This record gives sequence, C-alpha cells and structure tokens, in this order.
Amino acid sequence: MNRDLEKLAQKIEVFGKENLSDILHYTAVGLKSLFECHMVRIYLEDLHQGILICQYMTDQKHPEERQITQFISPRGSITSQAFYENKVILSWTLPEGFVKYRNPIEKISGIQSSVVFPIVHELRPIGTLTLDWQEEGEFLSNKNVEVVNEFLTRISTVMDQAKRFHQKISFSRHLDLARKKEAAWMIVRSAVKLIDKLSLASVLVPASTKDPNLGPD
Repeated sequence: MNRDLEKLAQKIEVFGKENLSDILHYTAVGLKSLFECHMVRIYLEDLHQGILICQYMTDQKHPEERQITQFISPRGSITSQAFYENKVILSWTLPEGFVKYRNPIEKISGIQSSVVFPIVHELRPIGTLTLDWQEEGEFLSNKNVEVVNEFLTRISTVMDQAKRFHQKISFSRHLDLARKKEAAWMIVRSAVKLIDKLSLASVLVPASTKDPNLGPD
C-alpha cells in the first residue's frame, strides 16, 4: 500500500461503529483525490432488504459535503456483478462495451469509464466501491487495482461494523414506527366499533324503554 493510502487507512480506522457517514465520506473523497476521478460511489448491502444500495456519492460542486443517498443498483449493472461475483470489474475490459451495462446514475452523470471493487470482509462482499470518469480510457493500472483492493480489505472491518450498527438502528426505527402505526390503527378500529355500538344503542333504547301502560291511541 502506498503512503497516501496508508495515511487514509489509519485515519478511517480511528472511527467507531457510530461513524458510518464519516467512514464513507473520507474513503470516497480520499480515493477521488488520489486517482483524480470524476466521482466515487459506495454501495452497501442492506441486510434486511437483501439489496445493494448506494449509501454515498461524491459531488463535483460540493466535494466536502457528507451525502447519504439511497440509489438501488440494478441487477444487470457492473456494480451488482462485481458484488455478486466478488471480483473487480474494469469497464474498458468488457467485451460488449460499457454502454450496455450503465445504470441510470452513470447515464445521467455522463460516466464513460468505471472500475468497481467489491468491499470484502471475511471473504464475503459487504458492498462495492466505484471510481468513475467522464472520458473513455484505461485510468487504473493493475498495480493500482491491487493497491486499492488492499486498502479496502484493510478498512472493511470498521466499515462492516459501522454498516451493521447503522442498519440495526434504522431497522429498529422502522419497526418502532410500524408498531406505532399498528397501535394507532387498532385505536381507530376500536373507536369505530364503539361508535357503531353507540349508534345501535341510540336506536334500540327508545323502543325498549317505551311505557307499557300506555295503550294504543
């Protein structure tokens, strides 16, 4: 690992499980600066939904802002291929070209070349990291591919811990919200039933309380 990536890894390893946004931010911004690419995207596997979601994407206009996104990776994209096949994919080596595999984000952003790295923790992919350029060409040597792979392997532990912690909190919030909605719905149903009973009682009570001593007119 080169000196710059070594320093970046040391900086990221200091963060705890509560700092997912910081981990993603410094990873993406650091690699973007080192390899002079147009954009860096980080996708993480959602353990509860079973899908690959873009959790961070650098921005040309505001590179220092911590942005959390929620773009889902299409199954046919090279991002998903790198994840499910657990291998690095370089767009310029695709036999049928990159255009066929570009997802909506890449088309809108004008991306012409990409390198997708699986982020692997304990031999299992937990997400992907993509370096993007707006020109066609070969922007990363085999040596640099190995260097980035080594860097991602090193920080994968802290990233996985933060991802799991973040998703656990997110799932707990969704579960709590679902429970509150269910409780509110039960209250509404009970209120409706009570109103129905009161309405029925208001109809039946006058008839049942009529004075029996009163004869017909």
